[in-house]
Amino acid sequence: MQTNPEPQAAPTPRVLQLFNVFGAPTEQTWFDAVCRLNGNGFDVEVRCEERGSLAVGVNIDSEIVDRIHVTPTDDVSGQMQRLADTQPPDVDGALPDLAHGHFGTRVLHAAPYLQRGVSVVISLYGYDASRLLRDRCWVERYRWAAERGAVFVVLADSLRERLIARGLPAAAVRVVRLGVDPEDWRFDPEPQPKPVRFVFVGRLSPKKGVAVLLEALARFPDSGLDVVGDGPLRSTLEELCETLGLQHRVAFHGQLPRTRIDRYLRRATALVAPSVVAPDGDEEGTPVVLMEAQALGALCITTAHAGNPEVLPPGAQDLVVPEHDVAALAGAMQRVAAFDSTERETRQRAGRAWVEKRYALPRMVDELAALYREFID
Repeated sequence: MQTNPEPQAAPTPRVLQLFNVFGAPTEQTWFDAVCRLNGNGFDVEVRCEERGSLAVGVNIDSEIVDRIHVTPTDDVSGQMQRLADTQPPDVDGALPDLAHGHFGTRVLHAAPYLQRGVSVVISLYGYDASRLLRDRCWVERYRWAAERGAVFVVLADSLRERLIARGLPAAAVRVVRLGVDPEDWRFDPEPQPKPVRFVFVGRLSPKKGVAVLLEALARFPDSGLDVVGDGPLRSTLEELCETLGLQHRVAFHGQLPRTRIDRYLRRATALVAPSVVAPDGDEEGTPVVLMEAQALGALCITTAHAGNPEVLPPGAQDLVVPEHDVAALAGAMQRVAAFDSTERETRQRAGRAWVEKRYALPRMVDELAALYREFID
């Protein structure tokens, strides 16, 4: 008696992740997300220009590819088409089911896949949704990719509106918010610390607005500040501390491992993220530290900049101040310092709940997986 053969299971979709640096410590969230997607319904492969320290020992196929350099041109379409006509660097010769490029400049590496009918997703984070949009050529490169079916993923509603205003079709721009794993950031809030002490965590670059924070601190006697991070402005900021007479109230700790950051967040009166638009137009996306801080119970103060306000819950919008407004920032810092224990605890719990609802890593991974399946035939 002849029996019908068992139907074969559909092959697991292959998703190619395109990075400049795969496994950079500054991109922990995306590294974690890619690792979770691998084997969870997808076979993930990586093509990157270099590997970071997080990628050591990770069981994900990764290959190094050459950096693509482009110059301004009056013929962006022709430039992109020449890239599209090149052979994609696939080791085994088989095209992936979907390619996901991280940062807008990955449209250059994604072009050959679009040319061959592969679904493409491009994630934008900060400078690629701000400074690059001042460059006509990059705007046209984004449009070129969108016209050929690429979908752009941004971190906040405000960034989606910005891309649409630059001429990308609304259907080609989606929002998938970054996420942190709440289990990595144990909620164990501390009461109001004494003496009053704030914390900044991040790269010491123009868009972080640390100079504004130092000027605000100078208006708030008997308070201190821990600066966790390093960058090109460190010496300039240290000199500003001297000028403002803050050298005994501000401690620069340099860049620290992720496992050591939480001690400064837990004991702080609040995390302050005073982001501003940099002189060259560079902006934030949505700082992950705002999510991490709220997850473990720290209060946060930030500016009306890019997606920052969206990371704070509705009840904390009074702690969102205008960019560069020293008086408003100092006022918000003073308000937080004056919270009684009930107000502080209420806000701490609301911040944790907001992160669990909108900025949890499992939710981010689920939304990405759904997006992938939408475009994989």
